[in-house]
Amino acid sequence: MEKEVIDSKLSKLLETYKTEELDLSTINQEVEIVRQEIYDKQKANL
Repeated sequence: MEKEVIDSKLSKLLETYKTEELDLSTINQEVEIVRQEIYDKQKANL
């Protein structure tokens, strides 16, 4: 359910700042990269 909320918010944001250079797939890729970096950083601090 949390993922659906995030996807919905990202979709609304994408509609607000619509551009030919940015699509939901690109945003999702960037989000996954940041999530992985945060996870790796937290894991390294254990």
